[in-house]
Amino acid sequence: MNEPRIIIDKEEAIQLVGGSSFKGHLNNITYQELISILGEPVMDLSKWPRTLGTDTFFEWVVEFDGQVYSIYDWNTFDLNYSKRYLRHWNIGSKDYPTKEFYEWFEMRLKELRID
Repeated sequence: MNEPRIIIDKEEAIQLVGGSSFKGHLNNITYQELISILGEPVMDLSKWPRTLGTDTFFEWVVEFDGQVYSIYDWNTFDLNYSKRYLRHWNIGSKDYPTKEFYEWFEMRLKELRID
C-alpha cells in the first residue's frame, strides 16, 4: 500500500488545498491519534483570535496517490472539545477520498491502538 506524503509546510498546504471542499469524514479518531499518525497539524489556528471568522482549529494536509486531502475539525467552536472529545473529522479535497485512503487510515489506527 502506498504511503502518503504529509505536508508540513504551511504555504505549500495552503496552495494545495485551494479549490477543495468537504468530501467525507474520518470517524472514530481522536486529535491525539491524528497527531500520532500525521504529526502536528500543518495549520493550528487555535492561537488565532476567533474574531477572524475561522471555523476550524486544526488542519492536516496529506497527498495520497496523487490526490490532496485536508483533515480538519469544523464548527466545533470549542478548542477543548476538538482536542479532547471530537471523533468525527472532516475531509476536504477536490475529489472524493478513495477506498485506499480510508484503508490506509484504518491500518494505521489498528497499529496505533495495538501498541
